Amino acid sequence: MIVEARRDVITLRGSLTANEWATVQAAAKVLLAEHPKGIIIDCSGLTEVAEAGAKTFLDAVSYIQKHDARIIVAGLPESALKVIRSVRSVMSQLPIAPSVEDARASLGLEELGAPPSS
Repeated sequence: MIVEARRDVITLRGSLTANEWATVQAAAKVLLAEHPKGIIIDCSGLTEVAEAGAKTFLDAVSYIQKHDARIIVAGLPESALKVIRSVRSVMSQLPIAPSVEDARASLGLEELGAPPSS
């Protein structure tokens, strides 16, 4: 799995077949320092999510809540959403948005989505 952090978004690409929270947490810590209101995890690049991988999101929600911030997962492919729905403890706590733009609007971070003026 590839993890990228940019602005207010952590982007995940590839297969999430194990709990990768330790990897994602490093990026979350950096982004929360710059965006204490909350961050977004863009999952549109995930090709596979296993039940063990879905538990990454449970750890993410727990960590973010301890920092009095919010997290929204965006762009989950339908196949990933099916797996997440099967893990009750994850689905019941995970805020999901259809896109990064929708997640920004929910967090009140719309201004970060606008391209810089030239």
